[in-house]
Amino acid sequence: MEPEEDRKVTGSTQKRGRAIVDPPDGRIPYQPWAAERARFLEAQYSKPARPDLLDPVARCFMEGVPRILYQGGQGGTTIRILQTPTQIATLHEYGHHYRLIHLDGRPPLRETLKLWMGSSRGRWEGDTLVVEVTNHNDRTWFDQVGSFHSDGMRVIERWTVADANRIEYRATIDDPKVYTRPWTLALTFGRDDPGQEHWEHAACEGNRVVHVIFGLPFDHER
Repeated sequence: MEPEEDRKVTGSTQKRGRAIVDPPDGRIPYQPWAAERARFLEAQYSKPARPDLLDPVARCFMEGVPRILYQGGQGGTTIRILQTPTQIATLHEYGHHYRLIHLDGRPPLRETLKLWMGSSRGRWEGDTLVVEVTNHNDRTWFDQVGSFHSDGMRVIERWTVADANRIEYRATIDDPKVYTRPWTLALTFGRDDPGQEHWEHAACEGNRVVHVIFGLPFDHER
C-alpha cells in the first residue's frame, strides 16, 4: 500500500521495501487456504466490512513480534535496549511497548498461555543473540494488509552485533498451520545519537480510526 493510504487508514506508515529474504521471491509461503484468506484481508484494507477486519494496530492492539521492530511513523520506530546478566529489555517508542527476553534458562510458559508479544527465551552464540519467541496469540498481523499467522507460530530471532553502530536482525517464522515452509525477514538497526531522548509515542490516545472509517459518531457527538 502507498504511504498516503497507510496514513489515511491507520494514521502512520511502516518502513517501505521488501524485508523478506527467504523465499527469494519475497512472498510469504501460505498454504492455499491461507493465501485465499490473506487476499480477502488485503481486499478489506481501505474499506473493511467490519471493525475486526481492520488492522489490529489501527485498533490499538499490540504489534506482536517481529512487527514491533518495524512499526512506526515515516522514520520507523526507535528502540532502546537495556541488558542485565539475566534478561534483555527492549523499550519501543511506538505505543510505548516493551519486551523482556529472558537469558536465565527458565522453562517455557505452558502452551495454552497466549500473549500479544509472545514469550521470549534467549541465549548467546558468540556475538549473536538467538531468541525463541513462542506463546503468540493469533490476533496480530505482520503488516497493515492482513498478513497473518496462527497461535502456533514460532519465531527464531538472530540479533548480530555487526559493529559498534549496527545490529543485523533476522527472524525466521515457522507456523505449520498456515505456511508451507518457514520464511525469513531481515532488518538492520543503526545507533542513534547518544544524546537523543527516548520519547513516548502514545499512538492510541484520541484514536478515531474506527469512527472515521465506519462513520460512527464520536463520544462528544452522541
